[in-house]
Amino acid sequence: MRTNLLAAMIAVSLFGAATAAHADPDPRTKHSTKRHVAKKKAAPVATETAAPAASSERAEIDALKAQLAAVQEKLANLEERTDAQSEVNTQQAKTNDDVAKSTAKTDKLEKLVNDTSITGVIFADMSNLTIKDNGVKKAANNGIGFDVKRAYIGINHKFNDTYSANITTDFQYLGTINGTAINSTELFIKKAYLQGKYSDAFIVRLGSADMPWIGYADSQHPYRYVENSLVDRMKVGNSADWGLHVLGNLGSNGMFNYAASVVNGGGYKNPTRSKGVDVEARVGVTPIEGLNLSVGGYHGKLGKEAYPTNTPTEHSANRIDGMIGYGNKWFHVGGEYFQANNWNRVLLGTAAPPSAVGGYGLPVYAPATPTNLKPYVGDRARGWAMFGNVNFTDKMSLFGRYDQADVSRWLDPALKDKYYNIGLDYALTKGVKVAAVYKHEDVKDNSKTNAKADEFGLWTEVKW
Repeated sequence: MRTNLLAAMIAVSLFGAATAAHADPDPRTKHSTKRHVAKKKAAPVATETAAPAASSERAEIDALKAQLAAVQEKLANLEERTDAQSEVNTQQAKTNDDVAKSTAKTDKLEKLVNDTSITGVIFADMSNLTIKDNGVKKAANNGIGFDVKRAYIGINHKFNDTYSANITTDFQYLGTINGTAINSTELFIKKAYLQGKYSDAFIVRLGSADMPWIGYADSQHPYRYVENSLVDRMKVGNSADWGLHVLGNLGSNGMFNYAASVVNGGGYKNPTRSKGVDVEARVGVTPIEGLNLSVGGYHGKLGKEAYPTNTPTEHSANRIDGMIGYGNKWFHVGGEYFQANNWNRVLLGTAAPPSAVGGYGLPVYAPATPTNLKPYVGDRARGWAMFGNVNFTDKMSLFGRYDQADVSRWLDPALKDKYYNIGLDYALTKGVKVAAVYKHEDVKDNSKTNAKADEFGLWTEVKW
C-alpha cells in the first residue's frame, strides 16, 4: 500500500514534469502568436511533422514508465527491509524481555544461594576400648571399632541484615546405653530457630538453640571432638533446648558477654509441655586479652512437671557454674567448676544415686539406704576440671585434661568419678583435625561400685 501510494505520487510528478516540457517555455511567445494570428492565419502543419513528434512523446512515456518501475522496485525493496528490520526489532525486544526475566530469576537464585549456607561437623574415632566392672570386662563394650559419635548438618539463611534462620540436625550412633548394647541410630533436630540480630549487644533467638553454658565451655577448650566438657559429660545440663534465647557482647571489643534462656527444660530431644519454664544464664568478662572469666546458673524442673501427673515434683534442679581460662597463640590453660542440686531427684521417688555415670555410662550400684533417710531427701553433685594445650606449630598441639566429681554427696558420699585424657592433635587441612588420644575413667565408692574404662585410638573432627 505504501509502495503504490509513493509510486502514484512519483508518477504524477513525472507526468507533470513531462507536460511542462511540451508546453511553450516562453510566455512572451504566446502573446506574440496571438497578435500574429489576429493579423494573419497560420499555415497548415504538415502531416510529416506530426509523426516524429508522436514518436518522441511515446519514447518519453516509456522512459517514464521504466523510471516508475525502477522506483517501485526500490520502494518494494525498502519496504521489505523496513518490515524485516521491524521484525528484527520486535524479536530483539522479545529477546531483551526474556533476558531481563532470566536475569531476574538468576539474580533471585544468586541471592538465595549467597544468603544461604550449609555447614557440617562430624566427630568420629577408631579406637580400642576396654571397660571393666569390678575387674570383669563388659563384653558389649570392649574391642576395636569405628564410631561416628556426632554428625551435625546445619542450614543457615539470611533474610536481611537483621533476621536469619538456622536448622541443624544431630545424628548419633548408640552402641550402648548404661552398659546395654543398643546398636541404633538417632536423628534429631538439635537447633531450629529464628534469629533477630538488632545489634552485637542484643541478639534474640526463638526456637531450639544453644544453651548459655555448655557451648561456651566447649569453646574454651577446643577438643569437643575428643570429649564433652565437664557439665555435659556428667549429664547435669543440656547443650540446646526449646524456648527464648537472648545473648550479646557489650563494651569495647566485646569485653562483656552474656546469654540467657527461658526454656522447656527437657532438652532439644524432648520438646514437651510442662507447668513451668526453666531458666539458664551466663555472664562473662575479658578484662585483658586472652583472659576469660565467667559464671552461670540454672533453675527449673527439667520439663518433668507435667500436667496432669501422678508423680509430683519434689525438688527443683539447680546448678551453679564457673570457668576461668587464659591463653595466647602458644598455649591455653583453664578450669571449670559446677555444683548441681537434685538433678536426678526432681521427681519424688526412691532416694538413690544415678545408675550410670560419666561419658562411658559406667554402672553404679546403689548402697544400702540408711534407715534414717527420708524419702524426699535431695542430692548434690559437684565437680571440677583442669585442661590445657601447648601449640608447637599452628597445626600441631599437645593437650590434656583432668576431671574429678563427687557424684552423689547426700545419697552415696563416697561415689566419685575421675577422668583424664592426653593427646596430640594435628590439622591436616582447614576444617580437618586428627588426634592420637588416650582416655581413662573410673567410678568408685566404698560399696560395690568399681568400674573402669580405658580407650586409645585416633579421633577426628571434620568441619565445613
